[in-house]
Formats: sequence, C-alpha cells, structure tokens
Amino acid sequence: MNRWQSLISRPGVIIADGAMGTMLQQAGLKPGDPPMLWNMEHPRRVRAVHRAYLEAGARILLTNTFNGNRFRLVKHGLEGRGDELNRAGAQILRAEIEDYLKKAAPGTPSPVTRAISAPPVRSWPRWGNCPSMMPPTGSRGRPWR
Repeated sequence: MNRWQSLISRPGVIIADGAMGTMLQQAGLKPGDPPMLWNMEHPRRVRAVHRAYLEAGARILLTNTFNGNRFRLVKHGLEGRGDELNRAGAQILRAEIEDYLKKAAPGTPSPVTRAISAPPVRSWPRWGNCPSMMPPTGSRGRPWR
C-alpha cells in the first residue's frame, strides 16, 4: 500500500489545505498578480502559508503552482518560466513539510479532541459524470429539488 492509499484508508476526516491565493493576498499579493511568482520572489511567505495549514491539521497540501502552465503564464509574460516557478513551488512545500516533521514532537496530541467520522469516499453517491461534483444544496446541506 502506498502513502496515498494508506492516508485515505484511515478512518475519519482528512483535512486538506485550500485558498492559497487568498492566503497570499492576505500576505500582500495584489489581486491579479500571479501567485506562483511568489515562489521565487517571496518564498518565506509561501512557506508561512504551508506552515499555517500544517499547524491547523492539514495532511494533504498542494504546491503553490495553480495555473502554472504556459497558457496561463503568458498573461503575465512568464510563459518561459513555468518549469522554474513550478519546481520552486514543489521545493518550497517539500522543505516546509520536512522542517515541520523534524520539529513535531513524537506523541504530540492532535488538536481534535474527539473522533470525527465520515463515510468512506467509495460510498459517496455520484452526481453526473464526476464523482467529486456535489449537487447544489439548500439550507442545512440538503440537495435542492
């Protein structure tokens, strides 16, 4: 069993990061500027966002490389830097995870104080052709009819 299979086969909720662009805007990124450029210009701020997610309990983290492809980078005149920016994003995340794991004390209690359970992914119903698509919901998370 590989690490991904091991992670998703555990009971309970798995927390993932999210809203990297929003977090970087709070750190000073101007709306419309390419977040992946911060991998080169402000790597400490990018690492700080990853650290915040790790400290909040996230166990799935994504690199700061959203839209890091030449079609999107051309909007910012960065189409020739995709490889450099994407590699930097991966290196930043890897370095932050390694540092976090070195500093984490064995036996440190989880911030969750009671078990939280969710149905396994394989038992979730499918909507449309995409298993991750959820139907629109009304109040209290019930599907609109």
